[in-house]
Parts: sequence; C-alpha cells; structure tokens
Amino acid sequence: MDVCISHVSALYWLLRNRNPRNGRELNPDDLLPIRSVCKEVADHLLYVLDIDAGCLDVLVSSREGRRRSKSLMTHVCSLRVPDGSYLHVGIQSLGACVVSPELAYVQLAAMSDEVGTIWVGNALCSDYRIDGYALGGVVFRPDENDVALTSVARLRRYAESLPAGFSGRDRALRMLRYVHDGARSPMESGLVMACELPPHLGGYSLGKVTLNKARTVFRGIGRMGDRLYARRYPDILIVAVGSKGPRVAGVDYDAESTHRGEARRQSDAIRRNQLTTVDSMRHFTLEKFQVMQYEQFLDEVDNVRRSLGRRRNVTTARMERVLPRTRFELWERVLGGARDPVTGKPRQTEGPADKHPKCTSPDTTWYASDW
Repeated sequence: MDVCISHVSALYWLLRNRNPRNGRELNPDDLLPIRSVCKEVADHLLYVLDIDAGCLDVLVSSREGRRRSKSLMTHVCSLRVPDGSYLHVGIQSLGACVVSPELAYVQLAAMSDEVGTIWVGNALCSDYRIDGYALGGVVFRPDENDVALTSVARLRRYAESLPAGFSGRDRALRMLRYVHDGARSPMESGLVMACELPPHLGGYSLGKVTLNKARTVFRGIGRMGDRLYARRYPDILIVAVGSKGPRVAGVDYDAESTHRGEARRQSDAIRRNQLTTVDSMRHFTLEKFQVMQYEQFLDEVDNVRRSLGRRRNVTTARMERVLPRTRFELWERVLGGARDPVTGKPRQTEGPADKHPKCTSPDTTWYASDW
C-alpha cells in the first residue's frame, strides 16, 4: 500500500461511504508505508476521496517517516494488528487503504475522551450513512443495499485481541458499555447518550437504553372479529428499575425533513396513538425545537425522568456546582452542534451567533441538516 488513511480521516470516510469490507481486507503482514506522503499527494487524496476535514490522517510504520503540514498529520503504528485491520478504499489507482472501523475506534479512543469515544462507537455501529444529497443528510444503510460498518460485539472482540498496552485499548473496552448498535441518525445517538450516560459525563442516567426495539401494539379488530396486532419500533427504549419494579419509556425523534407532508403526519399520528396503548410504556415524541433549544430539552428530559419514577441524581456539593455546565457541554457536543463530538472543542463560527456554526470536523453535514 502507498498510503493508509487513519484516525479522524478514516472516520470521516467510513461514515460517508458504503461498507468497504466485501473481501477488500488486506493482510496485516503487508507492511504499512515507511514514509508519509508529501503535501501535494495529501491534498490530492483529500479532494479525490472527498474528505473535507482540512487535514489528512495517515498511518506509517516508522517514526523516521513522519511528516506534518497544514493538510497532513502522520501517526505511527509499529505493532502488528489483527487480520482485517486494513481495507481497500476501492480505487486501485490511488494505492490507498483505510483502517477498519474497529481499528479506527481504538485509535480515536486514544486521542479523545470518554464522551468522544462513546460517540465514535455509536456512529460506527449505526445503520445510517452520511449523504449530503439525501433528505435530512443521512440514508438508512439497509435501504441502500448496504450493511452497518461494525457492531458492539465486533468492537469488543477486536479490542480484546490487541496486545496489552496498545494505545486506546483500555478506554475503548471500558466505554463499550455505553455503545449501541442500530442508531438511524446522529440525533438518535446523541439522545441515547444524554439519557444513559452517568452525571459525571453529562448524562441523566435514566436507565438502560436500547435502540429501535420492537414493541407489539394493538391495531384494531379484523373483519372476522379477530384482534390485530402490529410491531412498532420506538427510536429509544429506556428501562428503569425502582422500588415499584421496572418502568419503561419510549422516545421518538421526529425530524422536520423526514416527517413533513400530510401523509407522513397522518402516519405518525396513528403510530403515536398505537404506542400509547402499550400498558407498560410511556411514549414521548420530540421534535427539532424540543431538542435544539436547551431549556426546552431540559423540560422534556425531566418529563421522561418523572415518568420513569427516577429521582434527581444525588450528587456531592462539588457535582452540584459543575453538573449544570457538564450537561450543557454534552448537549452542545452531541446534539446542539456547538462543539466537535470527537474532541469536545468549540467550533469556529462565522457571522451572527444564530447562524449554523462552521464545521471543522468530520461532521460538516450532520449539524447543518435536520435529521
């Protein structure tokens, strides 16, 4: 291989392209490039592969071969990695490969914090692909004859197979308890994190969360007098266990871009009414203004908390002081779009504050669109 794309650049490319596996795995015994590419080649790859992150992350096997410029960041990997860690990008003339989703997860766990690691894991295990030309900015991979990049089980097996001391391995394994398969949009991933993460990470610790889990609902009486049932899939299902036993809440996010039109509004109304018939579940629907306005978002989370019979988190005096800021920063990072979800750094903005921020990380489309 001539160049191996890694870290943030790999995440950017993987989330915007079809699953690259399909027999494209390279043998890890095929040595990584010893030297990094020059600036001109890096600029060309950024253009051809449509990696609009401003800087290309590449992997080499020797410290002596590192180069760094405004458009190039070189990382070194001198340890042998498991089979399937490098994948062809599908363009033979480039001589380029990309690290696997599993290796990218571990790499980004090494350079990010706990929240960034969880966000990356949820994105890589999701069922969506970023597409700036699609309605809402994302497409559902199964609808496009595509499959998810990886799964929580695969991430765990891969991280456990790495040698002890491999950079990012320990954090990657610890944070998998908060990573879920099957998110259908970045907004779903953000809502899951806000609902499930513990207070010290900015979450509300409402209970155990699952995504798009089927619930059987009553659909009416048939012509022969038989009872009809259907399967409905709340975006987020939260189960909290208290002194009175388990309580369940279902949360749906209805984006304007994918839920507009009279036909869709009618379908959503029927679906919501059917979900409210589930005796053991309280159902909530969130729209864009309820999530993107922070004060409104706090009210909606508190409504879900009350339905689950959860008390406000008991914290120390220090946590009482820092918790409001920690939660606001998590919201900015995974929902509001004011911070980079991987690094947590504030985004650069241009013009009035009410305009969309200028995105400088691999999620340019995600926060400029409505999911």
